[in-house]
Amino acid sequence: MRIIRDDFDNLVDSFGASRRVATRLGALARKGLHVSETLLEFALDDDGKPLSKLLLAKALLDGADKLSDAALQKLASKQDADFFEENPVALRSVNGARVLCLAEEAEGAEPSPTAPAQPLAVMPEGRISSVIDRDEARKLLSHDEISRLKLELVTSADVGRRLEAVRKLYLTELPPDEKLRLFLTALRDREADVRAEAARALGGLGLEAALTENLAKAARGAVDERVVAISNLARVLGKLDSAQRQLGVGLLVEFVTASETKEIVQGALGVLATQLAGGEAFASLAPRLHKQLIELLQVRFSVYEDAARKVYATLFKADRDGTSQLLVGSIDEVSQPELRFFILSLLTEYDLAAASAPAVIAQLIEGLRHGSELDRNFQACLAALNRLGEKAVPGLLQALESADDAGRERVIDLLGHMLRGGESTEYPVKKPSAARIANALLGLYGDASPEVCTALLESGFFDHPALNDKARVKAAELIIEGMHEFRFERQLELVHAALERCGRFALEPLRLAMLESAYDVTRLAAARLMPEIAARVPEVSSEELLQIMDSIRGLTDAEETDFPDRGALYVALGRIGGHPNMPAERANELAALMRERIGRTSSVYDIMEGLGYLAAGENLSREERLEIGYQLLGVLKRGLPSMSGRMRKNEEGEDVLHFGRETTAYTDMIPRILEGLGRMIEARATPDVLFERIAEELIKLWTEITDYKRVWAPAATMTLARLLGASRSDRAASRAWPRTSRTC
Repeated sequence: MRIIRDDFDNLVDSFGASRRVATRLGALARKGLHVSETLLEFALDDDGKPLSKLLLAKALLDGADKLSDAALQKLASKQDADFFEENPVALRSVNGARVLCLAEEAEGAEPSPTAPAQPLAVMPEGRISSVIDRDEARKLLSHDEISRLKLELVTSADVGRRLEAVRKLYLTELPPDEKLRLFLTALRDREADVRAEAARALGGLGLEAALTENLAKAARGAVDERVVAISNLARVLGKLDSAQRQLGVGLLVEFVTASETKEIVQGALGVLATQLAGGEAFASLAPRLHKQLIELLQVRFSVYEDAARKVYATLFKADRDGTSQLLVGSIDEVSQPELRFFILSLLTEYDLAAASAPAVIAQLIEGLRHGSELDRNFQACLAALNRLGEKAVPGLLQALESADDAGRERVIDLLGHMLRGGESTEYPVKKPSAARIANALLGLYGDASPEVCTALLESGFFDHPALNDKARVKAAELIIEGMHEFRFERQLELVHAALERCGRFALEPLRLAMLESAYDVTRLAAARLMPEIAARVPEVSSEELLQIMDSIRGLTDAEETDFPDRGALYVALGRIGGHPNMPAERANELAALMRERIGRTSSVYDIMEGLGYLAAGENLSREERLEIGYQLLGVLKRGLPSMSGRMRKNEEGEDVLHFGRETTAYTDMIPRILEGLGRMIEARATPDVLFERIAEELIKLWTEITDYKRVWAPAATMTLARLLGASRSDRAASRAWPRTSRTC
């Protein structure tokens, strides 16, 4: 008895069957019910139409897996009792296969018991189109020959021999589950022809025809045809059971290799990103897929990075712990920094707990020190270290000791983020660790290069609560000590901002630097920063203020001094004298001294600016405020020197107009006096009579300027306009401006 087992689509050519009949025979075979060739030939004849209706009956398909001989006879009688009484059919077992045949060809065969549907591992096999029947194959393929074919399939370097082994093993009487294992081995062969033949052989074991056809087409042929077959698998796999789906996915995994064309690899990765699932099948496929992906990315990382990321996202969704273990094991096995960052970014994105392992943190820190900031995976790793917080602190502090300057800058920047991050990360930095970080950065500052010091200043370690008062004073001393090494404006701004944030802890180091530093730039910067900081720190004591004032006066009162610019000292005196905690008698004494020196020093502009700060303070007497206010107004109203200029040639030989030094009265002196008067207007301690006088005189000056009776530099004019139009404090807003014939 010849049985139809495979190549159901070829029934159309071999027997003239319709595609509907071929599809139905395939569906019956997948449920373990096969049909004899004789029965099919009769069913396709004009006289066998009732038999054809029986094969196409829905009841036969629904009960095929549990069909008994009695149930078969009942279905046959229901279709056409007279026909099947004359042409009876039977259900028989032939070599373990349940076969629907004519009764006349079933003589000698065993009756077939009702059998459940068979799983993939034991599906029946066979081909209707086989030229060699089973008896002939048994004679040609001895036990030794079968053993040789198995060995050649696994070990032969000859493609033809492996291909022949697949075809011959298909004809053997090996158990279906053993054939399945052999053909699955062939399905992973490096040659497309062998894979395609294995796919067809698997179809002979009863697999879904759409699956085996597309597997065969995907394994060999033109690129376009293979891409279409792979895209078809995306739809086919979703309709199959888990065992057949695993088979299809297993072949797609073999396409993930650098030797395949880009279109094939991209197509396979796209299907894998949607068809992977958990369970035992995943456990067997994931390691192989991961190995293939890593080998592929080592060769063509930039081409397949995005597609591989999607596949790994699916792997993590199916089994996060297992996928993390695979990635962690691969970190030390790859040499390309880009691929290591890719692996690390995956771990930190999908399993931060696994990324907190010491070995992974060490790799993250190594990448932080040497990675490229243009790499998006580097940025992801940097963010992950910040999220790891407490767990990353020991490694980062250790890296500070061994890193070069570039690496240190990155580590310091990250540590600064951690200090400022507080409780916002998954693993917040604890107070002891924050103290370790702040003190480590403090210890690094003294011997660091200007570039590293810049990073340290940006980190803000010097005012972190973890530092005690002694450490903060030390930080201020170190910052001042290295101030002269900074040359760029941005660096100087960072230094000044850092000292201002140090607050009262920086006052004494600045005072000493002003007196003792060997660098003029440091002494001058200290004189300018001290009053700025003192004005922002209300808790500075009177004793500290007096000590600072005495130190400054020691420099201003000396007949000879090496201080680079006494003007900054007079401004500092005015700002210190205007502090709320300055004793009134010392403030009045200072005001009288500075007024007396206006005409006796070249720093007259600076003295007037200092008087503007002093008169806006809280402790000056009424008389001194009036004296200062009227004196500043008198200078402002006084006629300015005439401007002189002449033509000179510059370095390029061009004629330019060069003004004399008297222009500084227009560009420097007037704006300083106006700003001082503005501070006096805003001060609540300013007497009303002085307030009204200042307001009246400023409006007159504006009127003269608008009438072109007085000429000021544009900057001075804008300062006056801004002063007149600025919002007033509650004290100033409550006062009415005096009425005049002209308004501004």
